[in-house]
Amino acid sequence: MKKVECDDILKKLRSLSNPKAVEGMAKYGINPKNAYGVSIPNLRKMAKKIKRDHLLSQQLWASSVHEARILATMIDNPKMVTDKQIERWVRGFYSWDICDQCCNNLFKKTKFAYQKAVAWSSREEEFVKRAGFVLMACLAVSDKKTDGKQFERFLFIIKREAIDNRTYVKKAVNWALRQIGKRNLNLNRKAIETTKEIRKMDSRSAKWIASDAIRELTSEAIQKRLQGKKSGGKKISKKIKAPKSWQEKLADSKDLPKVEKITEKMSRRWGQGTVVIPAPKEVDEIMKKVPKGKLITINEIRRILAKRHGASIGCPITTGIFAWIAAYAADETAEEGKKNITPYWRTLKTGGIINEKYPGGIEIQKKLLEREGHKVIQKGKKYVVVDSEKYLVEL
Repeated sequence: MKKVECDDILKKLRSLSNPKAVEGMAKYGINPKNAYGVSIPNLRKMAKKIKRDHLLSQQLWASSVHEARILATMIDNPKMVTDKQIERWVRGFYSWDICDQCCNNLFKKTKFAYQKAVAWSSREEEFVKRAGFVLMACLAVSDKKTDGKQFERFLFIIKREAIDNRTYVKKAVNWALRQIGKRNLNLNRKAIETTKEIRKMDSRSAKWIASDAIRELTSEAIQKRLQGKKSGGKKISKKIKAPKSWQEKLADSKDLPKVEKITEKMSRRWGQGTVVIPAPKEVDEIMKKVPKGKLITINEIRRILAKRHGASIGCPITTGIFAWIAAYAADETAEEGKKNITPYWRTLKTGGIINEKYPGGIEIQKKLLEREGHKVIQKGKKYVVVDSEKYLVEL
């Protein structure tokens, strides 16, 4: 389009100006810089008449008028947006409403959406970082096709950045967490687990994010909606069962323990003989016996189980899973105010590596271990207890 048509649109925006609306923008934390106070419904009406126009959107953005920039996000063609443009525009964010409108109207529809959500989440600029999490929230709602694994990766990033105390960042982190947790039942459970881990962080923003998110994600309304979604929208006649607690999962013996012959396929990895598949409580019992100042590894737990049941080895897969369940059951027990819990942080991976999947993640476990006299160092992406072999318990 020609420049004159851009000028005509700017004149139209000026004619719709509302000084009182501009004055009220500050109440909602909106930066009134170069603003006319034109409402979003009016901008949407204009966008509907203009339709998609990539060139005009560039001209409107370049005008620096607040509403013109929002309108630009509504009429741009997502298929024509380049990496250079998306980076230039995100650097131009100065208010949360521009950020959110741009992400929801345009950026989420581009081929760069998932890439930028991850990249911007670790940027220092407040509104660029916010944009990363707003994109996560928007994609969780609008993208019905993407696999849940992508959103599980977002949960890891959400947990990592939950300590950012800046208002517009922490609100976006909270938004992304809630939207991912409302996507389906599986992601709801994953988001609730992440929320509980965030709540344990020594950070005011993390505690706010978690306490606000947990109320919505565990609410009866959300649980019923997700259950109904699972059933394909059909009316559920039976009473909805609440998800099992971690303590219930721990108490479920699953007809275990049992000793089985190692199959030919698995013998290539484990050798010949027998394998014991323990009961969850057995693993918890061993973990609970590790005293303050001492440590144990999953492999050592497997050795104890194998000896107890006269098997060649303890199953590495189920032992690891049941140790993880025992850890979260302990965390759940602690939340109920009980003090005599299983000290899961004393159970390490081979080589003294802290298990980042246990409650509280690396940060909390590192503090607990250091409080008990251990030194923890970082090796690459892993955190390791120094000289852990010297502190291994004998059971």
